[in-house]
Amino acid sequence: MALAVEAPAAPRASRVDLLRVPLLKRLLRYRAFQVLLIFPNLLIFTLVILTGLFGTPVGNANFSIIFVWIVWWALLIMLLIFGARKLPDLARSIGASAKEFRKGVEEGTETESDTQTPDAHTSDS
Repeated sequence: MALAVEAPAAPRASRVDLLRVPLLKRLLRYRAFQVLLIFPNLLIFTLVILTGLFGTPVGNANFSIIFVWIVWWALLIMLLIFGARKLPDLARSIGASAKEFRKGVEEGTETESDTQTPDAHTSDS
């Protein structure tokens, strides 16, 4: 007689469906709202690119350089706050990929050196 033992169920993360809110659902499905979200971003990034190309070369007076540094630091802080638990796994996978790449390169150079044979010396006589 065999006994079946079930593993305890993993706790499920609670999720909130924002589309259950009627006003929010209507707003997110409205095409003009999507354009209204995209258009200001397009203008800002166009301004960043134009000030980078035609603005002053002085670093602390150029909007594009300042904007890129602000975005960089904001993304770095968000990564450290929200992604800190995943950083060790990411580092391990990058290390494993680099190790595999080096191994493949070494095998490739060994294969190339094995297939290359020295030219046979032939006499012209």
